[in-house]
Amino acid sequence: MEKMIFYILILYSIYYFMKKRKCFDFLSLMFFSTLFYFLPTIVGFVTLKESDSISYIEIDNKMYKIVILLFLLIILITKFYDKFLHIRLDEKNNYISLDKSFVKFCLYLFIFISILFYTTQGHLMIGKVRDVSKMVGIYKVWSNMILILGGVSIISNNRLGIIVSLCGSIFDLYLGDRTMSVILIITLFSYTLIKNCNKNLFSYKKIIILILMVVSPLLMYKKLIGPIQRGDINEFITRATNIETYTNSLVSIEPFTTQCILNEVVSKNYKVEENTLKSVKNLIPFSKKTYTKTFNEQMQKDLFPKVKYGMGSNIWAEIYSNSNIYIVYISCLIYVIIGLLSTVLYEKSPNEFVKVAILISSCFFIFYIHRNSITYQLNLNLRVMYLYFAVVLSYKVLKKLKYISINFL
Repeated sequence: MEKMIFYILILYSIYYFMKKRKCFDFLSLMFFSTLFYFLPTIVGFVTLKESDSISYIEIDNKMYKIVILLFLLIILITKFYDKFLHIRLDEKNNYISLDKSFVKFCLYLFIFISILFYTTQGHLMIGKVRDVSKMVGIYKVWSNMILILGGVSIISNNRLGIIVSLCGSIFDLYLGDRTMSVILIITLFSYTLIKNCNKNLFSYKKIIILILMVVSPLLMYKKLIGPIQRGDINEFITRATNIETYTNSLVSIEPFTTQCILNEVVSKNYKVEENTLKSVKNLIPFSKKTYTKTFNEQMQKDLFPKVKYGMGSNIWAEIYSNSNIYIVYISCLIYVIIGLLSTVLYEKSPNEFVKVAILISSCFFIFYIHRNSITYQLNLNLRVMYLYFAVVLSYKVLKKLKYISINFL
């Protein structure tokens, strides 16, 4: 019964967002992000890779109940917005250009930080396989500046800034992290559709095809990046020409592993020993920091003891394992309301600096929250926002002191 309701809801939602709706906003992004991360519910199974074998696990009905509610809330809140809050494209306050001098300031700052990063850390990483997620210092500043420069440049229609940010994201891919590249692509395409979309999405076939062409290689990223990092061309060609590279990648892409966590948690009614939600308070500036085991540290040891690689996290599984199904339902509602507020605030805000902040933070949070823990995702968002506000403040101060003119360089 749950599966039938789910398929009907999904088909109607796809029709509504692709055909009937004649705009694109953060609610649209929320729907497509959720659809991507819950792809396993459409095919009816999740996958678990142990050693060299892949197991196919049927999805529990409890998981379908969560997914049905999440999609139902997205479609209902979107319909509410479209009927009562929607602003016509020609009335939206979306397209105030940023100061040209600010865009150039961000561009030159990124180039300076890139040089600093490469001379201190980057050149040491060439030809090596590294876990860049554990790197700190200038790398974190540099990688977040990729996203900031991209957001500032797309809103200002500065092609040079967009190209430079894309080049930075490609180098970041080479180093071993695709996070900023994925969010940058989502930010660029989301803004393009928000700005120009006044017909149903089926009318923008070229953009859809371009998105698929850009995203598809990222799905195979983990299978192909190792030989590239090592400079092993023969191994890269071997993997790239092996059909199993692509078939295995399709059934083991991130959503299948991410939702495997949720499926196991709800089917076994798993509860963590140590509450992981309390770690959110560590994000409060100047607060006393307390160590708490992460959701992944507890969950993977208990549910997937044979898995040797890091499985990541799942926000819905984390909430369930710390509380109960009803708190998960409330969290789904909060998630959708965040998408609604992001859409309204973005459309209403007259301040171009605030608009950039909303664009970047909303794309980051709405898409990536499905595969992270609450604390980690908030930390990612805060990190890029703190840096962005520092950049804006530095620019304002320098401009006030007359170090930066309108025709800056």
